[in-house]
Amino acid sequence: MRFISTSLFVSLILFAPWLTGAQPTELKIDRSSGPARLRISGETGRQYTLEGSSAAAPDAPWDFLATINLTSDSPAWFDSASLLMPQRFYRAVKWEDPVSPSAVRNFRLIDHLGVSHELYSPLRNPAVQAVVLIFTRNGCAKIHNLVPALNAMKTRFAAQGVLFWMIDSNNGDSRSNILAEVNQLGIKLPVLHDAAELVAHEFGVQAAPEAIALQKVEESWVAFYRGAVYDRLLSDAFAPTQQYLSNALSSFLASQPVAVLASRAAGCDLGLTPPQEISYSADIAPLLQAKCIRCHSPGNIASWAMTNYSAVSNRASSMRTEILAGRMPPWKADPNFSLFTNDFSLSPAEARLLVQWIDDGAAKGSEEADPLAALSSPTNYPFGWPADLGPPDAVLTIPAQSIPATGVVNYRYLNVNNTAFTSNVWLRAAVVRPGNTRVVHHCLVFDGSGTGTGLDGFFAGYVPGADATSYPADTGKLLAPNQTLQFQMHYITVGSNQ
Repeated sequence: MRFISTSLFVSLILFAPWLTGAQPTELKIDRSSGPARLRISGETGRQYTLEGSSAAAPDAPWDFLATINLTSDSPAWFDSASLLMPQRFYRAVKWEDPVSPSAVRNFRLIDHLGVSHELYSPLRNPAVQAVVLIFTRNGCAKIHNLVPALNAMKTRFAAQGVLFWMIDSNNGDSRSNILAEVNQLGIKLPVLHDAAELVAHEFGVQAAPEAIALQKVEESWVAFYRGAVYDRLLSDAFAPTQQYLSNALSSFLASQPVAVLASRAAGCDLGLTPPQEISYSADIAPLLQAKCIRCHSPGNIASWAMTNYSAVSNRASSMRTEILAGRMPPWKADPNFSLFTNDFSLSPAEARLLVQWIDDGAAKGSEEADPLAALSSPTNYPFGWPADLGPPDAVLTIPAQSIPATGVVNYRYLNVNNTAFTSNVWLRAAVVRPGNTRVVHHCLVFDGSGTGTGLDGFFAGYVPGADATSYPADTGKLLAPNQTLQFQMHYITVGSNQ
């Protein structure tokens, strides 16, 4: 290690702790004009981290500046922040082994126009080469200054197969104010709302703006750049000296090594919700009971049952994956447009709570009870009649069906005449119960008085996980004598004849 001072109050440290007989690493600095110009000479193909400090004391903190991939023609790196500092010290840390970014998890979010975006969906599109995520929040001045550059990059790189998504990870923002800012600033990119902050936590993002560029590696996405879009300090005081994101994309699309793999992203604090104290028995078990047990119970449609803490903790990792990807709980209605009384989706706060508990180790305190183990599981789901409706006045059945062992079974439309009532009746409830839950995907019952499969006059349905209930108060559905009811049956195959 060597320490060299300069008359310009900018110092440098040559730091190569793992070098033994290899090409020596040198960090050179030029402050003859403008920002400090740093150049590393060393082993081609190695990765180096540049760090800076405002003091030369041994215990002074070092700030991350950039990660450099050293090539034969690596350009100099400019420290634009040195323009505002009276002194600055530097060091370069050589990585013993190259950094190998891991694959990122899938996620699904809705943008400011109500369009759903799933990260893994473009993997199946050969025209898409990369996805760029730019984290943001409403009211951030650095984002305002960045909009022209982002719009220009989208125009430039879209034709080369690069998707640009902005991600608003501030739970205080809403669809309406995100849309208002998009229109006000003229943003041409979709802005996805990460209301539960799960995607920001997944990528470890704390500030806006931060960009992450992803490339396809086998069946997943891997980052090849993350950090600042460029190194402009203020809105108009200094012009940017380095276009980090644009340069990384250009090198990647030209199949050339990316010189700057990461840079320091500084801007507006995203305002993420601080971690909470979470109790399994007081917080997690009641949440699972309210939102998940209706399907994840013995004999129900889900592939496993949440019968106790062990069953849940053993599946915690897959639960996290499903929540982040927006598949569980399976609820597709957009809450921005309407609210539903039977909504069993996770609110942003509930999703954040459950994922934090999983990330913290999915622990159950030694003194905590297990409310899930104490639940009495229904033994007749979904065959039993709902007790709160009382006994049925009539039961109509469809003919028995034969289901093959394999293949796709087309929808079947089966007509049944109402022979149970000889006069008009008003129904307060109609309940459908399957005879074989293994093969019945769903069943919908309509008025079949017309011809063909018009599917008019919905009466009832069976969908796995949905509880049968009565029609709204003071309402009913008219059923005439000998009226035809048409059953739309969707069957699946399970590997054996049924």
